[in-house]
Amino acid sequence: MNRFCSGLCLAAALSAQAISKPAIAADLSRPSAPVYTKAQPIAAVGYDWSGFYAGAHVGYDWGRAHVIDNGVLTEDSAPMNGAIGGLLAGINWQTGTFVYGLEGDFGLSGLRGHGVIVPLPPAPPPLPNQYDVNVSGNLRGRIGVAVVPTTLIYVAGGLALAEFKFRENSGPIQNSELLTGWTIGGGIEAALTGNWTWKLEYLYADLGSVAATTAIPPGCIGTPAACIPTAGGTGRITARFRDNIVRIGLNYRFGDPVAVARY
Repeated sequence: MNRFCSGLCLAAALSAQAISKPAIAADLSRPSAPVYTKAQPIAAVGYDWSGFYAGAHVGYDWGRAHVIDNGVLTEDSAPMNGAIGGLLAGINWQTGTFVYGLEGDFGLSGLRGHGVIVPLPPAPPPLPNQYDVNVSGNLRGRIGVAVVPTTLIYVAGGLALAEFKFRENSGPIQNSELLTGWTIGGGIEAALTGNWTWKLEYLYADLGSVAATTAIPPGCIGTPAACIPTAGGTGRITARFRDNIVRIGLNYRFGDPVAVARY
C-alpha cells in the first residue's frame, strides 16, 4: 500500500512539473510591457536683440516749407522732395518679447524746393525763393515687440534736427538756419543671417519754425531784359518745415552670435 501511494505521488509531481515548464517558457517568450518616462524639455531657439548695433539707411524724403518773407506769406506749403541716405547707431535691451533702446541717425539729402512767383505789376516778376535741406538727423527712443523671435515691430520718437537753407530770389547769398523739433514713426526689423538685420520704417518730423535775418544781394529783380535795380540789404524770414521719410536700413549687431537656446 505504501509503495502504491509513493508511486502515485511521484507520478503527480512529474505531471505538475511537465505542465509548468511550457507555462514558464511561454512567460519568458512574451515581450515585457514598455516602460514610459517623462521626455526632456525641447530647447527652443530664440533671438537676442540686445546690444550695440550700427548700420546705414537710404530712402525718399518729402517735406513742406511754410515761409513768411518780410512779413508776407510767400509760401504756405512749398514742396521739397528728394533722396536721403546716411548712417545710424543704437543700443537695444530685451525683456521677454519686449525690446527697447536708443537710436541716433545722420542723413544727407537732396531736398530742394522753390517758392511761388507772385507778379507785382507793373514790375516784372521776381525769381522764386529757393529752399534746401541737405543735412538732417534724429535721436529717438525705440520700443517694440518681437512678434516672432526674429521679427520686431516697433515705434520710435524723439528729437529731430535739420539745416534749412534759403536763397532770397534764388540769389547767390545763401542763408542757413538750424531747425529743431520732434519726430515720431514706426517700422519692422527682421534678422537676415548671423548678426545682420534689415528694417523698413516711416518717420514724420515737425521741425518747428525759425526766424532769421537774411541778406538780399544788390542786383535786379526780374529778368536781365527787364531789370529793376536793387541796392540790396537785409530782410526777415520766418520758416517752418515738416518732413516725411520712408527708408530701408541694414544693421550689424556687435557681440556674440544672436541665436540662443531657451528651455
